[in-house]
Amino acid sequence: TGFEAYEWSTGDTTSMIQVSEGGIYGVTVTENTGCLGSYLIFVSQVPGVDLSVSVSDTTICEGETVELLAEGNFGFVNWSNAPNSAMTTADTSGMYIVEAGNFFGCTVYDTVTVDIRPLPMVEILGDSILCFEGESILTANFDPQSFDYLWSDNGATTDSLLINQAGNYDLTITDDIGCSGEASIEIIQAENPIDSII
Repeated sequence: TGFEAYEWSTGDTTSMIQVSEGGIYGVTVTENTGCLGSYLIFVSQVPGVDLSVSVSDTTICEGETVELLAEGNFGFVNWSNAPNSAMTTADTSGMYIVEAGNFFGCTVYDTVTVDIRPLPMVEILGDSILCFEGESILTANFDPQSFDYLWSDNGATTDSLLINQAGNYDLTITDDIGCSGEASIEIIQAENPIDSII
């Protein structure tokens, strides 16, 4: 600084320039006396840092984990929850930050947001006692538009089930990413009222 004018080999005329490639850069400066001075600046381009993560932002089910692997060209790598490791296990909701760098001082960052979805809680509604030779309807207390349903009795996929036999009935509901919840109910067959009279 302190010169009247600047002329760089890049064509810039400011006192400072920003370069993105290695090479030789020349600058001619003019003093307030009119004298000229020329300088050469050698800029070395060091290898950059290439970083990618094996998993993008994701949602997993409660009880599951996801492995996050930092890949690329770097000299060192640190996860926010696992220093000095290229791999970490995500088992809680939140943002996982990875830092990678080389020994020239270049550093890059990436993030992965993991959301852990609670397992759906389901309950089967209906009478647990089935009248003799009667029928009953078992119903799940969930919006049928939001989940897939599967009954163990006959593979029905509706939110309600018509039954006419005693036994154990299991229901599995599954959301859009595969998180499942289960419920069961035991149905008891009432005795023939005629038998109790005799």
